[in-house]
Amino acid sequence: MFGYITADKPELRVKEYHQYRGYYCGLCQAMAEYGQGGRILLSYDCVFLYILFSALQETPLKMVRKKCIAHPARKELMIFDAPAEYAAAVNVLLGAFNLRDKKQDRQQKGAGAALMVVRRAEKKARKKYPLLAESMQKNLQALAQVEQAGETDIDRAAHPFAQLLGEIFSGLSSEEGQKKVLWELGYQLGRWIYLVDAWEDRREDQKKGNYNVFLKKFAEPEAQAAETAEFNLKSAVNAAVLAYDLLDVKRNQGILENIMYRGIPRKTEAILRGEKENRRHGSL
Repeated sequence: MFGYITADKPELRVKEYHQYRGYYCGLCQAMAEYGQGGRILLSYDCVFLYILFSALQETPLKMVRKKCIAHPARKELMIFDAPAEYAAAVNVLLGAFNLRDKKQDRQQKGAGAALMVVRRAEKKARKKYPLLAESMQKNLQALAQVEQAGETDIDRAAHPFAQLLGEIFSGLSSEEGQKKVLWELGYQLGRWIYLVDAWEDRREDQKKGNYNVFLKKFAEPEAQAAETAEFNLKSAVNAAVLAYDLLDVKRNQGILENIMYRGIPRKTEAILRGEKENRRHGSL
């Protein structure tokens, strides 16, 4: 259910591309606080969260070149900012949930083994951010209930995960007006992630007998399901862009605008066309 919020990398300027890599590597390094096992959970979605959180700050960035575990032969640019701590915890908690979900739905071989590897990291993140962990637990339980009930309404099916991301994003600011905008941005991105994941995985879910709101709502014809998916996905993207445009972004505008205006719409179109994309965190 993760790894969808990515940049349209060919359209990034050279400086922006290196900064994007720097945030990516900086978040990976921050996740080492939870042990090396936790770093396998690194997600583009949480890199976006880190870049956005950093963009709302005015504190100086720390940029260093260090050797990393993936590329020990060379030094990589890493950008460190205070928001990395929050983004790393979110990544660990959401990543563990994603593995648990894949294990249950039999979507990924080795998900159970990976869960064992990240168990200590998840426990540490829960202890460090108990309110965040509690919010996730509440919304993910609501999501499980919706799916177990076989919900056919798209809005109700997507709401718990959208609510979860709304609460995560609202934690990026203490200013009341901006918190509301961030909640809306997170909610719409959460709705989009849930539905784009459901649409992309519908055939696999059908084979395995897993819950999928599009399969519940539309047995046939496919054309009607595709029209509904396109409307809901593009509506969520447009609402997310409107919320983003209201934020007081102090830096990283080029990267964030690339993601919001190009990366997410491009991903939407690709998945609607049936192009299965590699969402492993991989390497930039």
